[in-house]
Amino acid sequence: MRKLLAIGLLLSLALAACAPAAVPTETANQITALQAQVTALQTQVAALPAPDEHTEASPFDVAVAQYVLNTAGFHGMAETLAETQTIDPSNGGAVNLMHSVLSATTWPAELQEEATAFLALLEDFSAKIAADDGAGAAEASDLVHEAQHAFSESIDTWLGTASAHSHGN
Repeated sequence: MRKLLAIGLLLSLALAACAPAAVPTETANQITALQAQVTALQTQVAALPAPDEHTEASPFDVAVAQYVLNTAGFHGMAETLAETQTIDPSNGGAVNLMHSVLSATTWPAELQEEATAFLALLEDFSAKIAADDGAGAAEASDLVHEAQHAFSESIDTWLGTASAHSHGN
């Protein structure tokens, strides 16, 4: 037991001898500068709006989301699924891409409810595609296609561009 205590004491003394006596001034100055930068960054982050705070919708972002919505090919998907009830695996990618774009878009309050409802339709459609449920996907695709036209018209109204362009397929 004494032997172990002696070895432990020697190791402790050896480690203490290796430790620097004090932090060099240059290192202390660098640490102080870094602490100031961290404090400044924390202040900037604290000033950012919280994710649940309402941020203003950008007409450009809404118009881009509408463009992607109108060119996603929901008309063709609905027609093909209605005729064949056979899942085309590429439809899943298009539906998931559309979901990602719409989810990332900040919607104005006037469109938020409709956007949320459309996202729910896309989720149902995606689930039917993933389950290889041709009949269910055909039904979901038809609902998505019809809702896409209505949602696009609502976006046109919000943008003030109603009747200015086609609502896609």
